[in-house]
Order: sequence, then C-alpha cells, then structure tokens
Amino acid sequence: VNVLALNLALDRMAARRFGAFDLIMCRNVMIYFDDTMKAQVLTTFADQLAPDGSLFIGHSETIRPGTTPFTSMPISHAFCYRKSA
Repeated sequence: VNVLALNLALDRMAARRFGAFDLIMCRNVMIYFDDTMKAQVLTTFADQLAPDGSLFIGHSETIRPGTTPFTSMPISHAFCYRKSA
C-alpha cells in the first residue's frame, strides 16, 4: 500500500508523479475550504483517481450532484463517491 500526503492548496500537481490512485481519503478537511478551493481540490482528486476509483469524505462534507465527476455510493456509515466513467 502506498500512502501519499500532500498540501491540497499547494501541491495540486505533485500527485501526478505517482500515477493514478484507487482510493483517496479526505475526511473532515474540505469543511475549512471556500467553494473555489473545494472545487479545485475535487477536480484534482478526479484527475488523480483511477477509473472507478473511490473518494471517501467526512460526514460533515458534501459534494453536490452534477458539480463534479463523482457518483455517490451507498455505503453504511460513510460517504463514498465513485469516479464516474
């Protein structure tokens, strides 16, 4: 398992050096971002996820349907989004 930690505001291009990810976990971080930064981070995540990759976010965070290339996945006690094909 490879783990990568980045500064989401500053390292938008850094993750590309590591290829595509099957899973990104970003829990209770985006609640501190304004809408512009949140959109940038979600775009970066979408670019970095492998096809059918999954994004887990915190319970206090939301992704509005139709605003990103993610589809909500029904998982009990978690918020998971799958990258749309």
